Amino acid sequence: MALTRRRAQRTLAIIWALGFLLFFIVLIYETLTMPLYRGKESEVGGWFSPLFVPTVSLIIGTLVAQAQEGGVQDSPADSFVFGFAVFVSLVYLGAVGATILAAAWDSSIEPLKMSSWYLGIGQGVVTGLLGAFFVKKEPKKEGGAG
Repeated sequence: MALTRRRAQRTLAIIWALGFLLFFIVLIYETLTMPLYRGKESEVGGWFSPLFVPTVSLIIGTLVAQAQEGGVQDSPADSFVFGFAVFVSLVYLGAVGATILAAAWDSSIEPLKMSSWYLGIGQGVVTGLLGAFFVKKEPKKEGGAG
């Protein structure tokens, strides 16, 4: 069975939704219970938001727009680009998780601050890859101007 754009979108949306919700819940729990984050809740939110909001907004916005338009066509998707997008997404989400664990292990907010540069780059790369599946393609017009 060939990979369709719809299946690729749904798979990537599930990966990102699970990653976002997992880390969001963990950070809420940690900010409420760990002395490490007391008084630094805004810093934690400021660190977390740019790592997920642009990508999750792209995914949600596309899925909502498609639902309003009657869905996405079952056009074929490039399986290599899809596999690469899944791989890069999982590496990125793993890096975010490792950074959250490092902060808890170190009992310091410094790992969060230090990670912003490489996670920011990773977020840009993964969002670019996801764009292959979540940015609407305009159908090609046949014929020339006339």
